[in-house]
Amino acid sequence: MANLPDPFTQEQLLEAFDTEWFELMAVTNAVDPDDLLEALQRYHDVVRTVAARFGGFVARIAGDGVDVYFGYPAANEDDAVAALYTALALMAE
Repeated sequence: MANLPDPFTQEQLLEAFDTEWFELMAVTNAVDPDDLLEALQRYHDVVRTVAARFGGFVARIAGDGVDVYFGYPAANEDDAVAALYTALALMAE
């Protein structure tokens, strides 16, 4: 691996970004469970793709929630801007 910082000995900044599917409960009650699962998988794929485009790392997926880290494993000075661009791009999807 490249010369990455040791996470146990070096302090670094990390930008965290969390996204959830707006009004999922309304959709949940209106569609077939298999269709909902397929839609959630597509949603997760879109978040992964968009986050990766801006240097984000998907750290956790739980239901409709997706946690994305910027600045992992190595911090960049524009991580906060990348998180913002990711949010804007997801809203445009």
